[in-house]
Amino acid sequence: MELTPSPPHLLRLPDELLHQIFGYAAGALKDTFACRGWYTAREKVFADWCLLCRRLYPIARAFLYANVDVNCVFSPSRHEWLLGQHQSFQRYATLRPLVRNLTVHYEGPSINTLPYVATDLIAWCTHVRSFSLSGLGSDDQAWMMLRQGLFNFQTLMELSLADPRKFNLDLELLLGTLDELACPQLTTLSLNGIGNRRLRDRPNSPGEPLTAALTTLKLRNFLATPADLEALVRRPTRLQNFELQYTFPEASSYDQKGASTDWSLATLQPILSIHKASLRSIKLNHINRGGLAGFDMRDFERLEMLSLSTATVCSASRLYDYDEHVLDVLFAPNLRALELDFAREYKSHTSLDSYSRREGLEDFDEAEERWLHTLAHMAIRKRCPLREIKVIFRPRRYDESQSAARYPWDRMDDLDEELRPYRIRICYNTPTVSRAEFDEVNRRRVSLSMPYSDRLRMPSVATTLDTDLM
Repeated sequence: MELTPSPPHLLRLPDELLHQIFGYAAGALKDTFACRGWYTAREKVFADWCLLCRRLYPIARAFLYANVDVNCVFSPSRHEWLLGQHQSFQRYATLRPLVRNLTVHYEGPSINTLPYVATDLIAWCTHVRSFSLSGLGSDDQAWMMLRQGLFNFQTLMELSLADPRKFNLDLELLLGTLDELACPQLTTLSLNGIGNRRLRDRPNSPGEPLTAALTTLKLRNFLATPADLEALVRRPTRLQNFELQYTFPEASSYDQKGASTDWSLATLQPILSIHKASLRSIKLNHINRGGLAGFDMRDFERLEMLSLSTATVCSASRLYDYDEHVLDVLFAPNLRALELDFAREYKSHTSLDSYSRREGLEDFDEAEERWLHTLAHMAIRKRCPLREIKVIFRPRRYDESQSAARYPWDRMDDLDEELRPYRIRICYNTPTVSRAEFDEVNRRRVSLSMPYSDRLRMPSVATTLDTDLM
């Protein structure tokens, strides 16, 4: 009797489990390859998996076409691929329902060579759930793409609009467009580059605005006024997640100025209080004036995650407040995660209204460690359910111009070990400076402080100096 070979265990799994496995693989690719490199890696991996066998083909194909990125600006490296993708969607209508996330980069009519690819995909792929449109300034073609997408995408849940170079996104026109073209399932709205034009008083509509179902609002480069922000925040009926980063232009552009320089945590307090009964996460980074005066999260009963930059918390550079009466305002009754960004902001030499992010290893030193220690033990004494303090620290390359007594991430590890019995963890991003580089620079600094004759007696140092002089 001839035995029939059984299929591999992987092929005997149900589709639901295979979708989860492929989803984990897609997430791993996104974590491994940054930004646009992720798209290339994802396309190659899932295209190869489509060729493995008939059983895995439909699942791999769904992931291959789930994310589509269209750059209307001519690029030799992606031009042929983009035209080939357009032909595939034009020829095979069965691929169109697979698109879940559509990203369009549009930079204006003078430099765009493939706008028809974007407009065709917006018309064909009606099952899109997440739509991102970059370059939505004063160009009519981009606004036509937005209107077409809002009309076609009846299952749209996430909308991301940006004008990150000119900061000319018209909030008045945007709100009118959203009210005119309803997206009943829209829950997340991300805006980058709101211009400094004032929002006119809009007449009261007979019903709720069509953005009332929003639960997540993310703002970046918001150059309008606090009154405009309040009008925008009042539109959702139950906002759960709120982000505001940069109330002044980022360092990448110098053409615009913010309409107001009065931004502070005290300015944001009454605006956030509109949804204090529903907000679960708040992220506030890079506003004009720092300091905790007038800021209080103790009445936000549902708040679980609070993210702040130390430049926002401190009234002056690296001037940390250890007074428990001052720090007490950070601890909401159900706060579980506190994220702190230790970025330092410097005035740009190109524009007085622009800042750039730049920090060195000395920007997380003994003072920062002691401040985190104070925050953590204050949470313990208050019996706050805090379980995680996440540190965002990305210093530039370490060199002899900087001075750090200890490797900063050793300080974080020591504090994590101390707080572990209290079930509070100190987490941080991947170190941008290795320990070997840190030790080498410190050794070079010591050698450079020695007399030249003594340095020559050190073989390794002499070799290093000779290399530097060559």
